[in-house]
Amino acid sequence: MNLNRSIAGTYGRRCALLMVLATGVYMAGLSHAAPSEAAPKRAAAAVAEMSDPFMGDWQGTFTSRKRRETALVAQVIALGKGRYHANLLPEFDGRVEIIATLEGQREGDTVRFSGWGDVSAYRGPDWNGLIKEGVFTGDVPGREGGTFALRKVVRLSPRCFSGTSTLFWNNGT
Repeated sequence: MNLNRSIAGTYGRRCALLMVLATGVYMAGLSHAAPSEAAPKRAAAAVAEMSDPFMGDWQGTFTSRKRRETALVAQVIALGKGRYHANLLPEFDGRVEIIATLEGQREGDTVRFSGWGDVSAYRGPDWNGLIKEGVFTGDVPGREGGTFALRKVVRLSPRCFSGTSTLFWNNGT
């Protein structure tokens, strides 16, 4: 058996199942109420929770030891076998440099991270983090370090069709 086909087949079946479940959640929301902007967001959140509660986008703040708060976001990627990678950035959707890259390992209902960060803007090379009970927290040791706290967010494309408007369609079709 070709291993690549086996992995692709398993991955494809999972993706198909998640899409069917997301469509079902979305359609259930439409059948009980008038279409709203919240329906696609609820469907996306449901799919994200079913697929992996740690993977996805996280948003919050970094607080320096001098009490200065700065925006901080994270993109957490599941690598398989309980391993994770996190990119910490100053913002989503911009051409920005990565502040820190962390590697994590799942331990029951938590994921522990450690890694290397930018020593200029956020003042510390050694970053530690923990995702537990829906919050991604961590610290950068040292005199110039600080702490961070992030919550998971669901971000949708502004062009995602909500069922309420054809504004983004070409000529309303």
